[in-house]
Amino acid sequence: MLGFAVATFVAAAALSTHTAPDTYPVADTATTSIATLQAARGNLTVGSYSRFGWNHPGPLLYQLLAGPYELSGRREIALKWTALALNVAWLGGLLAVAGRRAPGLAVTIAVALVPLLWRFWDSALLLALTLSQLAVALALALRERRANRRKTT
Repeated sequence: MLGFAVATFVAAAALSTHTAPDTYPVADTATTSIATLQAARGNLTVGSYSRFGWNHPGPLLYQLLAGPYELSGRREIALKWTALALNVAWLGGLLAVAGRRAPGLAVTIAVALVPLLWRFWDSALLLALTLSQLAVALALALRERRANRRKTT
């Protein structure tokens, strides 16, 4: 089932990327495009520039965006499809971890984060990743705590 969903997603993204009209990035999308181009060329060592005089965390996000962006002929829509894929993966991981412990919390998280899935602004993209990492860390800590309690009793 998951394989079929992934294949369908990839097919829809490929078709959409080749049939969508050309668009030209502006504002945050333009800085994301520039950082992605730098990552594709191997010239990016930090995250994108912030108007507040610092850089966003690391180049990994842009390195992940670079492959599909280059394969599409540097079309802006490829950034959106890649952002959607990353957000769905990270949100899926978060919901898998949270759903095992607190199904109600998982539903709440899903409702809160689903509107952000198409966003590829740096902060929105990293939100689901950060939350999923926190959920995994919390789950591991709780599992270790339970294991330690069993040893002492």
